Amino acid sequence: MKKLRAVFIILNIFIGTFSAAQDSERRGPNGRFFFNISDKIQVGKEIENNPILSIANTIFPDDNPSSGYFYYYPAEYSLNWQKNSNIGRYDFNIRFGRHNEATLIAILSPKLTTADVQIAKKLLIEINRAEGVSTSEVKRLTSLPMNKSPEIVFSNLEQFGVNKDNISIRFPSSLTEPILISITTVRINDLLNMLLKNNGLYGEVVIYPDGIDMPSNIRIPFLLKINDPKTYGPLVLPHSNWPQEKWKNNTDYPVELSQLHVLRQELNGQFLVNSWSLENLEVLEREEFKFSQVESLPTSFDDSDDIQRIWMDYNVLSCRSCDQKILSDITSGSSSNTEDIKIVVIEPIKFSGAVAIILDFQSFQAKPDNHKITKMESLRITKDYTDFLIGPLFISEDETQRFEYRIRAFMPDGTVHESPQWITSQKLTLVINERLIRKHIPYFR
Repeated sequence: MKKLRAVFIILNIFIGTFSAAQDSERRGPNGRFFFNISDKIQVGKEIENNPILSIANTIFPDDNPSSGYFYYYPAEYSLNWQKNSNIGRYDFNIRFGRHNEATLIAILSPKLTTADVQIAKKLLIEINRAEGVSTSEVKRLTSLPMNKSPEIVFSNLEQFGVNKDNISIRFPSSLTEPILISITTVRINDLLNMLLKNNGLYGEVVIYPDGIDMPSNIRIPFLLKINDPKTYGPLVLPHSNWPQEKWKNNTDYPVELSQLHVLRQELNGQFLVNSWSLENLEVLEREEFKFSQVESLPTSFDDSDDIQRIWMDYNVLSCRSCDQKILSDITSGSSSNTEDIKIVVIEPIKFSGAVAIILDFQSFQAKPDNHKITKMESLRITKDYTDFLIGPLFISEDETQRFEYRIRAFMPDGTVHESPQWITSQKLTLVINERLIRKHIPYFR
C-alpha cells in the first residue's frame, strides 16, 4: 500500500505539472504510472488467487492526465462458446484434407464485458478519490494500443508434430477482438483428445503495447479447451430475485458448484467480495437447480443497489457421453471449407481525395456453424495499389460464399461519405476502384 501511495503522490505532481496546459487531447498510455485495481477489492481466501474481472488488474493512465483516458488489456483468452437449446456452439471447426491431414480452426476470445469495464472504471474513481485526485479525471477506459501485431507462444503443441509452417494465426487490430488460429496436423485425434480429456492447448498471447515507457511486452495466458470453466465463462446471476429463481446449467457438461460470490461497493468506497459455499452441488447438463436447496445462502441482500456483480465458481465434471456428443457435432461440420476475401485497391484514394476509406464486413459465414450475421474485422485503406485479405469465411459443402460490405470515405475536412446500405457479394475478390466508389456512394456520382 505504501508503494501504491507513493505512486499516487508522484501522479498528483505529474497531474499538477500539466494541469495548466488545459490540454485534453490524449497522447497514449504511460508505463511509468499504473494502477492495480485489485488492491481496491477486499476478498477472502476462497477467491484470492482467481481473477474477478475479464480485464487484467493493471491499468495504465494516459500520458496526458487531463485527457481522462485509461488503458486496459484482457486478463486471458479462451475458446468462445454460445449456449444453445440442444448443444452449445463452439467457435471451433475441423477440415479434413489429403494424406491424413486435418486442419483445426479455432477462435480465441478475450470475452471482455461492458459490465466489467464499468466496474474497473468505478475502481479507478475510488483509487483517485482516496488520493485526493479529481474523479472527473476518469473519463474513459479503452483497450491498450499496440505498436505491432501480437504473437502466440504455445506451451504444449510440439508433441503433436506441428511445425511453424503448419500454424496460421490471424490477429485483429484491437485487443477487444478475437484471434483466429489454424493448425494442420496428421494427429488430429490426439489433438482432439487433448482438447476434451486432458489439459487442452495452452500458452501465452504476447502483446507489444504502444505508448511512453511501456513494458516491451505483456504476456496474457490463453487456454484452448472445450470442457473448461474458462470456455463457458463465469456463471453470472442477476442482481435481484435470484434467490427465488431457478438456475439452469446451459453448458454441455455436468458442473459442480463450489462458491457464490457477491461483489459490492460499501459506503466508504471500498469494494468487498462476500462468499458462500454451494456445498459442491452437482447440476447435470441442461438441468435446473433452486438456490433454496442450499440452506446457508442468504435469501436477500440489503442495499442491492451497491451490488456490482454476483457469480458462481464451478468445476466442469467429466462425462464420456458429453464428449462423444460434442465430438460428433464438431466433426459433422468438418466438410466445410474456409476462404479469404481478397481486397484489391486501385486508386480509390486518388479519385475520392479521401484521407482514408474504411470497409466494414459482415456475414453468416464469419464463424463456424454460425446461424446469425456476424460483423467481421473492418479494413482501413490509406494508400492506393495495395492488397489485403479479410476473413476467413466458413463455407459448407451445400453453400456458396456470401458476405456484405459497406464503404465509408473520410475526407480531409472531417466529412464522411458512405454507401447508404450494405452491399451483398458472392465474389471472393473485391476490387476497390473509382467505378465501385461512384456506384455505391451517392456523393461521388
